[in-house]
Amino acid sequence: MFETFSDITMDEAANIAAGDFIKAKIREKVKDPEKARKLMPSEFYARRPLCDTGFYEQFNRENVDIVNLKETPIERITEKGILTSDGKEHELDVLIFATGFDSVDGSYTRLAIKGKEGTLKDYWSAEGPTSYLGVSVPSFPNLFMLGGPNGPFSNIPPALEVHARFISDLIESAEAKRKAESAQAPVIEATREAEKGWTDLCNQVSAGSLFRKTESWMFAANIPGKKRYIQFWLGGLSGFGKQLQDIAAQGWKGYSITPAASS
Repeated sequence: MFETFSDITMDEAANIAAGDFIKAKIREKVKDPEKARKLMPSEFYARRPLCDTGFYEQFNRENVDIVNLKETPIERITEKGILTSDGKEHELDVLIFATGFDSVDGSYTRLAIKGKEGTLKDYWSAEGPTSYLGVSVPSFPNLFMLGGPNGPFSNIPPALEVHARFISDLIESAEAKRKAESAQAPVIEATREAEKGWTDLCNQVSAGSLFRKTESWMFAANIPGKKRYIQFWLGGLSGFGKQLQDIAAQGWKGYSITPAASS
């Protein structure tokens, strides 16, 4: 998506061409035309199709079928299996629920993380999950997240590495200052202005992206009733790293670093 043809996420014609290529490959692999039709992506290549290591070939087996729930939604679970809206009962031995996930912020809001003005879940309930750099949230001093809201959209391991290095350098710098000044332990907190500025920038970067035109988990569309919001920095991991370098070079711009109050 990003390394082979870099305009796929911005140019509709390029995106459609990539989608047509993927559809042609699915037709080659899946012999039953109806099964192949159901397996083909119908939206922009911003809902990522499966990159396959034998997945599509499984549908050539007689005992493997596919049901498109957008065409025939599930009516109910029955004693024998599942009844779909076309009146067909699909008999099953085992039913596995794999119905989506509350990405990015969900793992944080499940914990009762308390800051100066309430829980993280309460803080995010009004405007949707926000942060500064995907790392810090105002009113939650010394809380550092890996892969928080509006972190970089990239492969996860290198993104986490960039976050971890930034957090480590920030803490090390604050500790060095504390020792030099013989001060109390440092309190490191993002400012509300910095959080808003970063959220606005993430929105600006994603404004022309086809991700914006696609209902997906990337904008929390898979959770009924959840506010749609930008979950990622879409300017690339390299661009994100440069942002972090600039912030560090400017004396950790966007952060308030003060000594803890004496007990």
